[in-house]
Amino acid sequence: MLVNRLRENFVVYDEITKLKKQYAFFMAFLNYIFVAYIGWADVFSLNLNDYGRMGNVSSALSSGIVLQVLLFLGVHFCIFFLIYYLISRISWSFMVKGREYWFFIVIPAMFWLVDYSIIGYAIREYPFLSVSMMSGGMELNGFYEKISFYTSLFLMMIFLVGSFILVKIHQEYRVFFIVFFGSLYLSTPFWSNESAANNTDILNPPEKTNVIFIGMDSISKNQIEHYRSDMPHVSEFLDDSVDFTSAYTPMGRTFPAWNAILTGKYPATTGMRFNLGIFGDDKFNKHVYPDLLSVILKKEGYTTVYAQDERRFNNINEEYGFDKVVGPLEGAVDFIIPRFSDNPFATYFMDSVAGRYLFPNIYNNRVSPITYVPKKFSESVVKEVFKVRSGSDSPLFLAVHFCLAHYPYAWNKLPFELYGKGEVEMHRAAAYELDKQFDILMSGLKRAGVLENAIVVLLSDHGEGIGSPQTYVDGVDPDHPSRNFSRILRGHGNTLLVDDQIHIVLNAKKFGDDLSTPMTVNAPVSLIDLKPTVLDFLDMFDAESSDGISLKGMMYGEINDEPRMIKMETGVSVVPPKPGASEEDLKRSVEDNIKYYRMGESGRLEMKDEFAYDRVVIKQFGAISEEFMALADCSLPSPNVIYIDRSNDQYISSSDVPDDVRVNMMVELEDYINRQDDCLLNDGSK
Repeated sequence: MLVNRLRENFVVYDEITKLKKQYAFFMAFLNYIFVAYIGWADVFSLNLNDYGRMGNVSSALSSGIVLQVLLFLGVHFCIFFLIYYLISRISWSFMVKGREYWFFIVIPAMFWLVDYSIIGYAIREYPFLSVSMMSGGMELNGFYEKISFYTSLFLMMIFLVGSFILVKIHQEYRVFFIVFFGSLYLSTPFWSNESAANNTDILNPPEKTNVIFIGMDSISKNQIEHYRSDMPHVSEFLDDSVDFTSAYTPMGRTFPAWNAILTGKYPATTGMRFNLGIFGDDKFNKHVYPDLLSVILKKEGYTTVYAQDERRFNNINEEYGFDKVVGPLEGAVDFIIPRFSDNPFATYFMDSVAGRYLFPNIYNNRVSPITYVPKKFSESVVKEVFKVRSGSDSPLFLAVHFCLAHYPYAWNKLPFELYGKGEVEMHRAAAYELDKQFDILMSGLKRAGVLENAIVVLLSDHGEGIGSPQTYVDGVDPDHPSRNFSRILRGHGNTLLVDDQIHIVLNAKKFGDDLSTPMTVNAPVSLIDLKPTVLDFLDMFDAESSDGISLKGMMYGEINDEPRMIKMETGVSVVPPKPGASEEDLKRSVEDNIKYYRMGESGRLEMKDEFAYDRVVIKQFGAISEEFMALADCSLPSPNVIYIDRSNDQYISSSDVPDDVRVNMMVELEDYINRQDDCLLNDGSK
């Protein structure tokens, strides 16, 4: 009897199917647009004309940017259709004869349940989404966690009851779709995309030595020493490794710094003197590619993997000789799609197994801090390591770069009380979270058997001037010419006068070698020394292929008696916005700088040649010896060279520098600068 009534009701429902579908679609569309627009409102205020300066329509089409944007929007349409289809079909089973228009109540109620299950999850996992902030953010975390749980539970009950009714009236094919889509929807937050990261199988180590570079963005040597108590896992590695206390970056920008690491050459040698910029007539692949450490090791049978969670200003990819690249998609599209990440529907599905394929421009992307989950990036790297190591005896070259301590020093669950309170506090909190990423990575490498025989280098590509940075001329009279070297004290790559911008972390350890013991090395070293050091460990050292030297001997206590001077330079000076800056300030910052770049046929941003030529002549340059530092600024009138006493990091007059040292530093500076630029130096000496 129940079955007959159900069938009768279903016939009644068929008569109003068209009206019901139109209403359900309208409600779904209205619901989706409203919730999505909460986070997307600021996106539509972008000045697209400024983005248009990067390239023309043909380059955008040829590079696939339009296709990527369309695919991103297509995924959102699929999510919209999934929700619409699920609700319209389940409401089908709840029609009662005599109350045929109940769906006017049933459908909004269903959407309310779906919204709160999704929004509750978003608030719990992504408290800085716009919808989360409107709902109280972390302050109501527990409340919305319960709402999300109970609404999901109630939806599950509705799905089961609706499926039972449809089975009774012989609508089994509709039951299949309800069960499939319902299960897909409800189980999405519980799917782990990085299950392999928890793999406990210890794989056999290869015969050759694994090479592991772990980079930390925007942390200076001084800062990491101050943060020791907040970074126990990093601190443990620092204590158990060779500590190069006088390590300096050749340039305080990520792309040129990593090019220096991989080539073993200074930016002025390779032409990689700006983020996304190639300076000079020679193109990258012609003269640099054969000398890349990744290319050399790949030829020696290594599996090469590069991982970075922020790739807007770093074009390192498979073309650099890497077999695998972990992280978000690169290219100009990375300036566009992440702006749409403030959306609870996207975040709900992004953490699933399919998340990295549905949202490749947002997944593991530090560009969108409100949706960036630090541990997931580390787990992704570990998963890739297990993937390439399983069933293979090839040694591993892994280069990882963590960008969490880079501006804006935020992630999905930054402590709410710190947000926008001060960059010093936020930077330290980011370092604390970065320490967890480091622990996940090192634990995964150990489980994978990588650390049985490996060289592990922990480094920072550059430091970060935060708060009110101290300079080398703080004690000098305010009217002294040396004050002109200050430039922009915050950020990185802006000036050589701030120790926190140029003085970096560099620690190395040879795992599986009983002779390798912790020690301190005070000699000045640079990131360009890493390539020759690795090749020396592998008995492949070639002094002619690098500007740097091998640090292997120093790691075993040998003293390098040969006097050495390392060089460095600044990048494009950029005033970084304050953490928590308004959308208008961030938009203005983008619009002020985007005109200097063009979009290549590959879809990647490249610095315009004319801008590179204009900027290279106003760089600052530095030379560092055991005792002194010389800084030159070709944009200044004479005297345009000053000296720093490294024993106290303070300015000294040129007359206080021994003549032979001073002359040697001037020669080294002039030789470095005049590789690609003409500059007359004058230190004021007679």
